[in-house]
Amino acid sequence: MTRLLLKSLRGVAIQRLDMSLDGGQHLLLGTEGDGTAELVALLAGHQRPRKGSIELSGTAPYRSPALRRRIGSLLNQESLVPAPNTRSALNMLGQAAAAISELEAMGLSSVINGPVETLSPAALRAVVLARALTLPDPVGLFLYEPFQTALPSDWVVARLAEARARSIVTVIASSNVELASWIDGSLMVMEQGAVVARYADSTEYREAVGQAVLMVRSPQSRWLAHALTTADGVSAVQWDHVAAPNQLIISGANAEQLVSELLRVSRAPEVQLESYRLLHSPGEQPYSVAMTATGVSP
Repeated sequence: MTRLLLKSLRGVAIQRLDMSLDGGQHLLLGTEGDGTAELVALLAGHQRPRKGSIELSGTAPYRSPALRRRIGSLLNQESLVPAPNTRSALNMLGQAAAAISELEAMGLSSVINGPVETLSPAALRAVVLARALTLPDPVGLFLYEPFQTALPSDWVVARLAEARARSIVTVIASSNVELASWIDGSLMVMEQGAVVARYADSTEYREAVGQAVLMVRSPQSRWLAHALTTADGVSAVQWDHVAAPNQLIISGANAEQLVSELLRVSRAPEVQLESYRLLHSPGEQPYSVAMTATGVSP
């Protein structure tokens, strides 16, 4: 099975990412400013990491033109090679016959027969997405806001379902939390260049939305995690060294109680609390709450 592996990845907006993703769908929730657009470009091999590495089936995409030809991607800002018309530009890219056929079937002949320079941003992204989702033998699909194009949403959903059935590694980056209702795979929340929360599936995500979630950093995170498991109002403790060293994610029904218990436990001489941050409150989406509570132990 194809595997996507990120090790200590850093970019312009991306702070540090370590993750391993198998074939199937993975939804990355966050805004462009959080680094989602940059991550898609890195995964597809259009950019080179500043530090760290990305491997898809054991190969770095930015080092391998052959691998990049088997990657379907949709970037935040797309472009096509200069050509007399869009059809010619697609043919110059190669592996575009299926995309052209699908676009014609959707009534977009005027788009592919018209000049590239007259395409609207939505139409341009639609053309690129159609090619990405009709590649004959893709090894990965890395898509930024695939539902913000001129293509019918049901067509995009059907193509993504086909990719899921074929166990193709698919990363969908979006700020639209409604996608969590139908995604059949893992969900990650990205904020300020880091993955701050992970969910195995949409069910776990929906349950978490009903909780207050606090991100905590401490050199004594192992000791702190043990102490918090028995604290009042704490329903779950995740020791998350993947997202960042010495990081804990704690959740509970009430944000104020979480902070109170954290500060109480942190008064122990064994603990040095670096920082804590409220990721979201009950009923709010994880990435949509800014730094509403930030502090260090008194």
